[in-house]
Amino acid sequence: MDKEFQTSFIPKKTIVESPKRVRSGGGIINLISFIVFVASLLSAGGAYLYRNSVESDIAEFKRSLQIAKNQFEPSLIEELQVLDKRLNAATTILNKHVAVSPIFVLLQDITLPTVRYSDFTYEIDSSTSLVNIEMKGEAKGYNFIALQADLFSDNKFIKNPIFSDFILDQTGNIDFNLSFSVDKSLISYESFIDREQPTLGDNQI
Repeated sequence: MDKEFQTSFIPKKTIVESPKRVRSGGGIINLISFIVFVASLLSAGGAYLYRNSVESDIAEFKRSLQIAKNQFEPSLIEELQVLDKRLNAATTILNKHVAVSPIFVLLQDITLPTVRYSDFTYEIDSSTSLVNIEMKGEAKGYNFIALQADLFSDNKFIKNPIFSDFILDQTGNIDFNLSFSVDKSLISYESFIDREQPTLGDNQI
C-alpha cells in the first residue's frame, strides 16, 4: 500500500507582519503650533504685567505730584500770581511814562546867559522814538546864537538843531525859532530814575 502523502497549506514559518510606517509630518506641525501657542501666552502675560507696571508707576507719579503741590499753600500761589500781574502792569506803565523835566534840565545846563527862551512845545514820534521840540528864543546877538548852536550840536542827546527866522528887534536883540529832536530815552521815566539814583545816594551820604 502506497504511503499517503499529507498535504498542508499551513506554512511552517510564522508569518511576521511588516511594521507600518508612521508619518512624522503631522507631529512636527503640532509641535510648532504648540510652541507658537505657548509663546503667545507668554507674550500676552508679559504685556499684561508691563501694563500693570506702567499704570502703577503713573499712579505713583500722580501721588508724588499731588504731595509736592500740597506742600505749597494755594493762597500763597494766588497772591504771587496777582502780584506778578501787578508788576507786569506797572512795568508797562513805567515804560510808556515820560518825564519832560530832563529836557528842561538839559536846556538849563547848555544855554548861554545871553540866550533865553519864550515858548516850548514837544511831540513824541512813535515811529522814530524821537521827541521833536520847537521853541522860540531871544539872543543878545548873532554871535551868541552861533555859540549856542555849537553847544546844541555837541550834546549827545540833541539831534538836528536848527535855528531859523531871525528877527532883529528895536533893542538890538535877535528873535529866533529853534527846532531839534532828542532821543526818547532822555525823557523815559525809567531812564530818569536810573540817572537820579546815584544823586539820591550821594545826598543820603
